[in-house]
Amino acid sequence: MIFCLTISKSKIPSLTNLRCCPDCPRYLFLLLALLISGVHSAQGQTKSQSPASLIYEHCHSSVVVVFTLDKDNKLLGQGSGFIIAPNRVVTNHHVLAGATGAAVLFADGGTEVVEGFLADNQTRDIAIVAVKTGNRMPLKLGDELALKQGDEVFAIGAPRGLDLSITNGIVSGFRTIQDQFLLQSTAAIAPGSSGGPLFDSDGKVIGVTTSLLNDSPGIYFSVGIGDVTRIMRSASTLVLSISSIPGDGKDEPAGTAKKDTLETDSISKLIDQKDYTTARNRLKPLVQKSPLDPTLNRMLGEIDLFEGQLQPAMEHLKIAVEGDPSDSSAKTFYAVGLFFAGRYDEAGRYQEAAVEANPSAENLGILAEIYYAQRNYSKAETQAMKALGKDASEDISLEVIAGNLYWSRSKSGYSWNDVQGKLVSVKSDSYWVKIANAISLMQQKKYDDASTILNSAKNDYFPDPAASYLLSYRYIQSGQIGLARQETERGLAIDPSNARLLDQGMFLALIGHDETAAADYYSRLTAIYSSGPEQLASACLYYYGIGKSVEAVDNCSKSAAAKPKDHVAHSNLGWAALDADQFRLALQEFGTAYDLIKDKWNDLTRTQATDLIWGFAIATYYTGDKKTCKKLLQEIKKSDPSLLTVTGLEQLPLVWSRKTTTRIELILRDVRP
Repeated sequence: MIFCLTISKSKIPSLTNLRCCPDCPRYLFLLLALLISGVHSAQGQTKSQSPASLIYEHCHSSVVVVFTLDKDNKLLGQGSGFIIAPNRVVTNHHVLAGATGAAVLFADGGTEVVEGFLADNQTRDIAIVAVKTGNRMPLKLGDELALKQGDEVFAIGAPRGLDLSITNGIVSGFRTIQDQFLLQSTAAIAPGSSGGPLFDSDGKVIGVTTSLLNDSPGIYFSVGIGDVTRIMRSASTLVLSISSIPGDGKDEPAGTAKKDTLETDSISKLIDQKDYTTARNRLKPLVQKSPLDPTLNRMLGEIDLFEGQLQPAMEHLKIAVEGDPSDSSAKTFYAVGLFFAGRYDEAGRYQEAAVEANPSAENLGILAEIYYAQRNYSKAETQAMKALGKDASEDISLEVIAGNLYWSRSKSGYSWNDVQGKLVSVKSDSYWVKIANAISLMQQKKYDDASTILNSAKNDYFPDPAASYLLSYRYIQSGQIGLARQETERGLAIDPSNARLLDQGMFLALIGHDETAAADYYSRLTAIYSSGPEQLASACLYYYGIGKSVEAVDNCSKSAAAKPKDHVAHSNLGWAALDADQFRLALQEFGTAYDLIKDKWNDLTRTQATDLIWGFAIATYYTGDKKTCKKLLQEIKKSDPSLLTVTGLEQLPLVWSRKTTTRIELILRDVRP
């Protein structure tokens, strides 16, 4: 059986008024120093410098004796500890358990009152206390994972109230006992040595001595220093009273541990039932008893996350993951918190560890969404497919697949309709269901209803810019160019390399004659599109918008050739040709565009129809057919007189080159429709 090293009891007389008498601490610490005989006496000389003697010589000044006191300042017992950082001492949880106060005695005879504790992990049997260490040096820390069985190790402590002493032995094994990773060694420890350092042969601390098998001499255990550093990182800046450290099992009423376990199980059910208020109230007394307990902090973090309180959630969950690295659920909730905070790389690392420990469909889905947020869409889809292989209705994974389908980058084999059907059945208010509903409403020209849904989708946590992209498109169609630019930038904040948004941003910049912004968007686009129809279409628009007609005609011609059935590509070539004074080519391309769309003319938007009619009007004017030009302009006048002014035309979401607007003004003065 495991026997926990309890602090040894002493027959030292009662020490009273330690806190209330200003002159008492100095006297009492002198008494303590005298009773622990020889601690400050000259050390005996050895004839040769063995590894043990070297380690003791260089390190013992940073090892302390820890005395614990009851509410009357009577001595309860003692353990060991060591300086891990300035004004920070590590010892065992069970050394301090049940005490009201504590003091430390340094190897040089100095004494200090312990101000309180900064971290306490009952599961790991580690406590970190605040105490003035003066100029004494912290011990150097090593890596227990670098050890091998048979490596020599050394322990320094104050066994059974004696002077500091050193023992040596070897690493005999690595054990996991009650979910706790421990170093097993033959370096002898005894009651009173609890909390002392275990060194490797280089004199670096690789563990904290903690327990032995009372029926098996020669088998001793230490907590790895890695656990200690993790607990240090999560230590509070608030110094808490030693009296708030929970007592060990022997000091608690029979059945307390079982009762607390049953209570936490009951609270977990309340969280599952979303009864967060009751769960939080039930947790309060448990947290007061064990403020740094990893499980309790994980549960509090869960509640905070579900209630949208991100900052306290992160604080509790950090304590949970640092205090119990084996808790995969704590890692997942912490990863989710990091995700909500936009810290996607950190979130990925924690969730990868959670998946390694528990590759459930839900964990895989969360990892897929984090990869999606990192814009690693291929890895996201891989994890989503793994999750769907375990659970075909895993909703986060379905959303990841839907996102890749929407942006035409999925290789999953799913169709958009397949995924939408599944999402509607498992999560009808999901991000991509909202997007699909908004698209349907826009096709029905129910733009206000679509905008309402898209604004709701923007508040969803799914990391995708589709809602902003569609809202920007909606604002473009209604001539709200300022709002369209805002939504485009919101979308690019989510995905800075999204080609459709960059193209839309360039288009909006050209509408506003902002050539600097347009150049930036185009530069980012060319980094994505090195070739292909999309690159040609973007180049066509860009060069036309900045007045480079030769380059515009070249790229627009290639774009029309790549998409011969696209009326917009031919219309754009027509406008580029007009700017290059190639009027016959312009007339030809506007004619081709009309032939492609004439059977669906009534389906064109006001903007699309105006674009094509004005293109024909300018082309006919400059090919000498002013009569046809006048008829076309008269038709425009009948439908909307404002479109016979440059000011009215510039309200439309169309890119007008400066050469074009000058020609329009000239034609209107000459033809007078």
